[in-house]
Amino acid sequence: MKLRLAASKFVLNVIPEGAFGWDHTTISVGSSDPEAPGKGIKMKGNDVVRLDMGAIYKGYCSDVSRHVVLDEVPQKVREAFDVATEVQQACVDAIQPGTSFAESNKIALEACRKLSRRMPVFPIGHSVGIQTEEFHFIHPLQKASDRTYRENMVLDIEVWVPFPPFRAIGNEDTYIVTRSGCKRISKLEQDIFVK
Repeated sequence: MKLRLAASKFVLNVIPEGAFGWDHTTISVGSSDPEAPGKGIKMKGNDVVRLDMGAIYKGYCSDVSRHVVLDEVPQKVREAFDVATEVQQACVDAIQPGTSFAESNKIALEACRKLSRRMPVFPIGHSVGIQTEEFHFIHPLQKASDRTYRENMVLDIEVWVPFPPFRAIGNEDTYIVTRSGCKRISKLEQDIFVK
């Protein structure tokens, strides 16, 4: 019930910011699939819940994901989150108008290799537009395109660390490419929320 309330608060808070509504809301509890979390799952202390949501603004979608933990964040979950956000920032720093998707993909994968001594990392960058996920430009399993980033392009960068039994720990935000680089436009604090 509290998670439904958190999702409802998200929807109620995006409307005053100018959003028309929401594009998607998915919730995973523990190891459940966020697209089909099932019913009757009871959360326990230190369970990790993933909320993945997107608003619709002037006909365009956004995509943001955050984790909520009951009681306190387990240390290993915090470490995984910190690694994911470090790789996410490396991806953001690599994006400039005129930079190729292939170059940003290369930089993201180099950041992953650097941190892989601590844990595996899976970065994804995809466009956001009239659909939440149109095409991937950062992906460790796909050949990157030589197309380039352009000013005012809206995109999503998400980075995940496989983390049994919680499927994955990570962070996801929506960005815009500006003349001087890549700027985050989603306003949620980049952290794990504790309830």
